[in-house]
Amino acid sequence: MVKCKDVNCNWVQFRNICGVQLSLVDLEALITKGKTSLLKGMISKSGKKFDAFIVMNENGETSFVFPVKKKKR
Repeated sequence: MVKCKDVNCNWVQFRNICGVQLSLVDLEALITKGKTSLLKGMISKSGKKFDAFIVMNENGETSFVFPVKKKKR
């Protein structure tokens, strides 16, 4: 878990997300740039694997952004 050093700040970020451990590089990117690299092999609550980016908004809340799938010809 990573948390803000400021006593008045309640922001925390867990390193294990959907079965994938966030690297220090991804945590740094999330904090400084607001987005991780593409995280592969995460597991949903229903047990299905998926790939996604984790993004953080201006309030420190995180969510998933899914990559655009290429259409097959």
